[in-house]
Amino acid sequence: MTNKTYEEKRFTLDPFDTMCGDGEMHYNEWWAPITIEELKESHDYLLIDDKLYEEGILDKYPDWEPTEKDFDKWLAQAIADGDVRVKEV
Repeated sequence: MTNKTYEEKRFTLDPFDTMCGDGEMHYNEWWAPITIEELKESHDYLLIDDKLYEEGILDKYPDWEPTEKDFDKWLAQAIADGDVRVKEV
């Protein structure tokens, strides 16, 4: 039996761009370990955010789509989008 570990893609603004602030902003990205429990918690927070922002959000962001309510489908989409990756150990 194989165990799975997960990593999520993280972003921060480049500190040099933040200090100078006179040009295009660049992002640093890296992969950080995340547990399945933390992924479920992130999914729950996204669902809460959806409830807070659904009303009127389509006026500002016509391409906005609510978070997939089913965790397994949401995780599969996050993996397909390249936001989460799975490693088998």
